[in-house]
Amino acid sequence: MIEVKSEINVRELFFKYAEKLGFKIIESRNRFPDYVLEGKSGCRYRAEVEYDLANFVRHKHDPRAVDFIIFWEDSLKEIPEQYFNRYAVDGGFWLGALINLKHELKKLGVI
Repeated sequence: MIEVKSEINVRELFFKYAEKLGFKIIESRNRFPDYVLEGKSGCRYRAEVEYDLANFVRHKHDPRAVDFIIFWEDSLKEIPEQYFNRYAVDGGFWLGALINLKHELKKLGVI
């Protein structure tokens, strides 16, 4: 059984299974965003890792600065108005493509 309790655990798992998920890690960083990835098509992507998707908002990350958010849990019930007002684009809001690592690893039969 895989025990995931922190962002570090999520990063470790993503690192281990990135290729099976269709990504090559080009750069792993200690600052936002956490990764620069390359997809199967050769395109480069910026990705942030969070244990809980809600932490992306709590940490006040700029959603325009990432292409993917990789997370384990999702307790994000609503986006706070202050955050929405700061980062909304053209009346809409974009958090980037969401990758629930727990669900993706279940699909792969890892967990």
